[in-house]
Amino acid sequence: MRVALQTEIADENAAGPRRDHPKPHLRLIDATTRPSARQALPRLAVILSADTVNYTRHMAADEAGTHARCTAIRRGVIEPGIADHDARIVKHTGDGFLAEFQSATRAVWFAVMFQHALRAWNVRRRRGARIEFRVGINLGDVIVEAHDLFGHSVNVAARLQAMAGPGDVLVSHAVFASVRDTRLRFEDAGALSLKNVDEPVHGFRARLAAVRRPARMGRATGLEPVTSRTTTWRSAN
Repeated sequence: MRVALQTEIADENAAGPRRDHPKPHLRLIDATTRPSARQALPRLAVILSADTVNYTRHMAADEAGTHARCTAIRRGVIEPGIADHDARIVKHTGDGFLAEFQSATRAVWFAVMFQHALRAWNVRRRRGARIEFRVGINLGDVIVEAHDLFGHSVNVAARLQAMAGPGDVLVSHAVFASVRDTRLRFEDAGALSLKNVDEPVHGFRARLAAVRRPARMGRATGLEPVTSRTTTWRSAN
């Protein structure tokens, strides 16, 4: 084998100097620069970001029970409420969710009714088993993909959620200015300095102007959403 290899090398040397083939030029190609690529264009949307308060602590104390309670809330309140307000859940984040609404009024209605339902549910639970959420809502342009939303407006919604207190709904000025419903009340939270957001964002805490007697959602979850006289989850608008 060594003789054959040496002969092969000798024949190659006898053929004259080796001509190197030009090396291929490698470069990164941005898919959006290709003529056939379809660029994702921003669109206006209302973004709601929700997160479970002290989720890690709940899981450490009672993993199975926390999972069961959060599943009951998701199936009994979040998913039906989202559907009733003509919205969609973009993704679940384990301890929260991101939703897209077509209307600021519907987004705020969902959020305040959702929080009121949880407060009614928590009254009947021991302190360590109570599940609370923070909610942030913003209005602005987003880049939409099948299972996610991207853009500065989405980041602001998430940061507002992080600034909200347990059981609170914190909305941006854009959302506040878009809602014209006397059944909703807004408390000025002032200019908020949000993480990784250069300019302050004016925030408002959203609440129901008057709390009516809640109607039961059913025995499966024991959750009670706030209602108007004729509707359960769906707002009048």
